[in-house]
Amino acid sequence: MGNLSREDRLGKGLEANDCRGFCSINSTERPEEQRITVYTKNHDQLNTNHEKKSPTHRDHDRFVKEVWAINYFRVGMIIKFLSAIFAVLLLFDLVFDQYPVLFFIHLSAMGCSLLYWGMAALAKKRGFKDSIHWQMAFVLSYCFLIVMAFGFTTLFYYINDLILYLLPIFAVGLFILLSPKHSLIFFATTHSIFILASIFGTFDTYLMARNIANSSIAVILVLVFMRLTFQMKQHEFEQRIIIEERTAELETINQRLHELATTDELTGLPNRRVFMQSLEREMERAKRYKHPFSVMFLDLDNFKHINDTLGHSAGDVALRQFASALKSSLRDSDIPGRMGGEEFGIILPNTDLKNGALLAERLRQNVEESIALHQGKKITFTVSIGLAAYSEEISNIDDLLRKVDEALYEAKAEGRNCIVQKS
Repeated sequence: MGNLSREDRLGKGLEANDCRGFCSINSTERPEEQRITVYTKNHDQLNTNHEKKSPTHRDHDRFVKEVWAINYFRVGMIIKFLSAIFAVLLLFDLVFDQYPVLFFIHLSAMGCSLLYWGMAALAKKRGFKDSIHWQMAFVLSYCFLIVMAFGFTTLFYYINDLILYLLPIFAVGLFILLSPKHSLIFFATTHSIFILASIFGTFDTYLMARNIANSSIAVILVLVFMRLTFQMKQHEFEQRIIIEERTAELETINQRLHELATTDELTGLPNRRVFMQSLEREMERAKRYKHPFSVMFLDLDNFKHINDTLGHSAGDVALRQFASALKSSLRDSDIPGRMGGEEFGIILPNTDLKNGALLAERLRQNVEESIALHQGKKITFTVSIGLAAYSEEISNIDDLLRKVDEALYEAKAEGRNCIVQKS
């Protein structure tokens, strides 16, 4: 099946409604690989039974549901329209009683419509209204009943006028979407019954042969028309699927490119450029609304020693563990970022120097208590923190960053694993 084209797959159409097939999920990726590839997953691959199906089956199911939803809607509208007309005509027939044949045709059509309404109401009461199989049964049963009602009424009451039998046939061909196989089965069944009824119910051989020939030609023309209509709908659906796939691919690529441009791949934190943009916005907001905010720089102590003794892979593990401890210690409003190497920054909106120092101490303790595992070895580390708060005396970002850098430098000079704040 994997080598079938989309046309062949959709060409199965409505002929195989109970397809099965589930796509497997690869669980052998490392955690970091899963984080990198998670953004390439489409949203339609959620963990549900329907979404576990292969793309072939998902396309087929969508096509089936779309076609039968259209049929269900069209038949419902037709029934409402015809029921009103037939009700008026029945009253006209009862009052004037000039054409008995019309009375039976109108009565038969009204009976079919009422039967359809009763079936639909029963299914809705039992919760089957949204089932695709019930929709198919309703549409086909109504079409079958209406064709047979008109056909038998024509045979027994007005045999010379075949148009009364052909009208519902053309109506089905114009308004109902059926696959070539289903339309062939449907009309083969209804027309076979009509032919048998013509043979046994007509004594005029010439009239019987003419009716059978003319009705058969009409049925063949309707089948050709329905096949072309179904293929056009199938082609339209195929083109829409292709457009959706291309759009999804472009969205995925754009999302991935955006993340590569704004996120540090190792730690998952915003990169330096995004951090600086956030800092500019926060400073503008603080100047306009007179809100306080603080900035802290963090530097992992003795990080070079970890790289030199255990390797750069161990350093990567330590950085990821540090980023995890940092995220768990911050508030939702805080904005972290990786400035480069083992140096990180955090923006603390609506936070003065005192509260910023409290948060910095909590973060320092969490980092000191955290443990990273690499090849069975435990890696511990500490962090030095420099903290400064924005004030009206600070005219630009460079002045603020200079104060934070000075505080961090003093923290490293004082023995590391400590906090220095600049007012």
